[in-house]
Amino acid sequence: SLILKIENLRLEDYKFNKISTVVSRAFKKTVDTIDILFKNNEKIRNIILIKGKTYQQELDDAKKKYTFHVEKFRSITSNESYILKISNIKLSTT
Repeated sequence: SLILKIENLRLEDYKFNKISTVVSRAFKKTVDTIDILFKNNEKIRNIILIKGKTYQQELDDAKKKYTFHVEKFRSITSNESYILKISNIKLSTT
């Protein structure tokens, strides 16, 4: 069963208890979002981000610090926007 809780607060202030997926929109650059969530990596399995036209540069910057799997889905509201599903996040060893 799906248990869903919607919170309207800053991600830095949230107490992660039994969270497996985080959805964030218009928050920060991708690497900054991963930085905040990485400390809770054992609980968070997926990050879903709604990103604009700079999404690829943000992914490239994040991959300098982390390795992860990303799935991209084109937004239906803008040809320049994507929904990113990021999983398997690990600190890069290179």
